[in-house]
Amino acid sequence: MAGCAKSQSDQSGAPQRQPSAATTPATKPSPPAVPTKPYPGITGTWQDAYMLQQAVDNGHQPWQTDPAEVVRAYAQGLAPTSVAPVVRAAGWHTYTVLKNAKVIATVKVTQPIRQGLGGIWVITSVHPA
Repeated sequence: MAGCAKSQSDQSGAPQRQPSAATTPATKPSPPAVPTKPYPGITGTWQDAYMLQQAVDNGHQPWQTDPAEVVRAYAQGLAPTSVAPVVRAAGWHTYTVLKNAKVIATVKVTQPIRQGLGGIWVITSVHPA
């Protein structure tokens, strides 16, 4: 038959028609399911994180894959001055933010979507000094 692939039999022995690729409609991949656990970031949502990860995967905002840069961008908004904040690693996923040689905050980060190279980072907590 035109438009049908090879027939197969079910358990009763009756042939069943299988649609060919030409007659099967193409489907778009569905977006990832939103996790049921709470979103770890202090701003945004799971959906925002998925969209940001997709943008980074497409070459936009590559700095979002560097935890120190994410903290630096956030810190600049904490106390905007002409002096750029200094960000130093202070432990596992933990950074200290210094302005004028004084610690102004401790910031924790995580990778909510993909861990490792290429995964975006989000801030999970900020503890002012």
